[in-house]
Amino acid sequence: MAIWHDDPDLKERFYSEYPDDLLVLVHEGSFRFTNTKPEAIWSRIIARMEWDFRGGETIYAYKAILLNQPQNLKTLKVGQEILLVAHKAYQYPIRVTYDYLAERHQYDITPCNQCGLPELFDPIPKLIEHTFPDMNKQMGNKEFAVPVFSSFCPVCRGVMIVSGKRADTPENPD
Repeated sequence: MAIWHDDPDLKERFYSEYPDDLLVLVHEGSFRFTNTKPEAIWSRIIARMEWDFRGGETIYAYKAILLNQPQNLKTLKVGQEILLVAHKAYQYPIRVTYDYLAERHQYDITPCNQCGLPELFDPIPKLIEHTFPDMNKQMGNKEFAVPVFSSFCPVCRGVMIVSGKRADTPENPD
């Protein structure tokens, strides 16, 4: 039995006749960056991925293959590999990207107040840059951390709260 069958966030999601297959919420980004809507697509998990970050945090995601051709998504095809994360409280595992996962550990996301989606679709720094375009100018193009901001849910347009966890200020060398 594969390791993902022991993941409590994935339990009871697999199709009984094909034990590595499950429905995944697949997307090409949020409404801010694309006109396509997310779709639930059958996918087959093929590997578990693990990222260890400074501070001791570990993030897990799964690599899967799309088993159906998306109806409306333009950049994804049947047979293509995707990454996904799962949350027990949400109805589907959610497609994520490497760019998204590279930054995700630096933020807490309060799930959508309407549908419960616990992840965003876009890399959070890209979303910040798009949502707050003048912030870089005001900060003199220095990297910044946004402590808290709200975002519309990419599924139902409810409200999600994003909180930065990082402290990017270097220690004083004096």
